[in-house]
Amino acid sequence: MKLKNLKTGSITDERVHPDDKVDVVYLETKDYQYSYKDGDDYVFMDSETFEQVTLGGDMVGDKILFLRENDTVKITFYDGKALDMELPQNVTLKVVETEPGIKGATAAAQHKPAKLETGLIVNVPSFIAEGEVIVVDTAEKKYLRRAKE
Repeated sequence: MKLKNLKTGSITDERVHPDDKVDVVYLETKDYQYSYKDGDDYVFMDSETFEQVTLGGDMVGDKILFLRENDTVKITFYDGKALDMELPQNVTLKVVETEPGIKGATAAAQHKPAKLETGLIVNVPSFIAEGEVIVVDTAEKKYLRRAKE
């Protein structure tokens, strides 16, 4: 069976036998909205109860580059302690800085770097201009398409 360590994110393969005992662990996953940064920590709020939870920068890491204020994430808890934060599959972000497009460029043409409103840098097709809103795949950290207005 494959086991994932929720603290480190590492995945290991383990062989089990019919007489092995397994402890059942109950995890709770809830939706939280990103509120603000507090020093090296990040504060998230439960939109139902308005309860706040603070996650350390080590748990959030580069995931913060996909989040704007009020964006929703899933936080997994065990015994009242946060173990993991999961981003949505796609996020919509505004391009704040990129080189001008090349005339006659097509969708299959070259890509160029674009800085998004959160500081994330992704490669986008050459027809994308500053001020446009795009959809980004959080797992692959790449441009998917223009966002629909």
